[in-house]
Amino acid sequence: ITPTHVLMTAATLIIIGAIGYFLSSWRGVLIPVAIALIVWFLISATASRLHRAISLPQWLAQLVVTVLLFLISYGIGRSIYAQFLAIQRQASEYQEKLTNIITRIGNQYGFEVQDVTGLFAEINFVSFVSSIASTATGVVATSFLVLLYVLLLSFEQHLFPLKMRAMFGMGEVRKTADSTLHQIQEKVQRYVAVKTFVSFLTGFLSCMIMLFAGVEHAIFWSFLIFLLNFIPNIGSVIAVFLPVIMTLIETESPGTALGLAIGLTAVQQVLGSLVEPRLMGQSLNISPFVVLVSLTVWGSMWGLTGMFLCVPLTVVAMIVMAEFPNTRPIALMLSRDGNLTAPTLRSDADQE
Repeated sequence: ITPTHVLMTAATLIIIGAIGYFLSSWRGVLIPVAIALIVWFLISATASRLHRAISLPQWLAQLVVTVLLFLISYGIGRSIYAQFLAIQRQASEYQEKLTNIITRIGNQYGFEVQDVTGLFAEINFVSFVSSIASTATGVVATSFLVLLYVLLLSFEQHLFPLKMRAMFGMGEVRKTADSTLHQIQEKVQRYVAVKTFVSFLTGFLSCMIMLFAGVEHAIFWSFLIFLLNFIPNIGSVIAVFLPVIMTLIETESPGTALGLAIGLTAVQQVLGSLVEPRLMGQSLNISPFVVLVSLTVWGSMWGLTGMFLCVPLTVVAMIVMAEFPNTRPIALMLSRDGNLTAPTLRSDADQE
């Protein structure tokens, strides 16, 4: 270890810290851009398959997929919004039922009622519904900006090769840059596509179970399960907890709530532990510990949106760091087994 190695390592850590500060400070600008890029990746992949399947021009296939995605999102959004308004009107009633259930359970098992109610005092459905409403308002406002970004990216897509040629020329650096961008696009597309399919299947099966159990607003809760399934590790736990609590409040039957918990947990375990890993394969190659850490890091910087995007953002960071000798060890530590197949940029000594 020479002084040069120490200086290079220190400079690398300073740059990473500066990037982290920039990402956190400019989150309001960067979050819509990140979401737009991921949506654009998914639309581009779907449009390419449509282009090959029915020989549509690429630009037309891109436009068709974008419009269909917007119409489907709009239709689902209207249905979810109607059910959310019904829940909002019943929020105070739910709060009263929850208090009665807690009091009855405390009396039945000999607990001090004041202690039990104090333990669950944080569960306030009125404030919970209000926070969802404010979050939904922000999501709607961001969605229009994301849609505009996606349309502009689609219109300029045919110019990207010209920009790459102007930036990197036609030598080895251009090949390495193309390889890096191809890896990013391929892995992010695969992750988003598989995660969307598994999350949709999880939400659909959960909706069937909740309808069978007689849960009110099953479509809203199944949509929430679909969204929460994108959050690694803790998302599936929250996705089961919320509908079970609501079922307990609505039916006041512990047996029904327990049966629903078993059914929803079974769906989460089968799809999350068996189906998703088989579809995903080893394409990401990220350590589970790193996924948990990235969930915390991106969540602290970008809030709930960072939790949704933590895996694709970490994949992008790992692929980029694998291309440079000074940051390649960090990429190796982020990987599951230390196997990085991406070609690295050669150092000056190697080129000489």
